[in-house]
Amino acid sequence: MLLSHQQPITFDPSNREHRLAVESFMKNKTWGNIRFAGETGAYGSIPHQVQTRLLEWYLQQEKISAKGTAECNLAFS
Repeated sequence: MLLSHQQPITFDPSNREHRLAVESFMKNKTWGNIRFAGETGAYGSIPHQVQTRLLEWYLQQEKISAKGTAECNLAFS
């Protein structure tokens, strides 16, 4: 029986499937059916790389959300 190996892919925090893989890793210490590619030298490990990118993405989402809220508040002033 031959096992097929999935090609490593770049982690994309905006991709829900990738975020679910992070949740799986946090609960079960396995990414599931996804293999994330590591960036040579940029991070110490793939989990560190994913954690950093995910945090950066969530912080960006907060900025976008806060900006939208501020604009809505100005419109109703």
